[in-house]
Amino acid sequence: MTSDQLEISAMTDRQMRGADCVLCGQPVRGDHVRDLGQRRDADGTRVFPRAHPECWSNEGRRP
Repeated sequence: MTSDQLEISAMTDRQMRGADCVLCGQPVRGDHVRDLGQRRDADGTRVFPRAHPECWSNEGRRP
């Protein structure tokens, strides 16, 4: 799976804002984060998903 295949509809508001990891749901820090790129959900709202680097690599995902 790549960051393009994230299920936006399953994300919480905090995950959509980039405050919580999209994989584990825990808060992320600005200096310890994998930015997954801005995207838009089905109604056009901007979403800013982020993940902990270790969560991203543990899931076998690639940049």
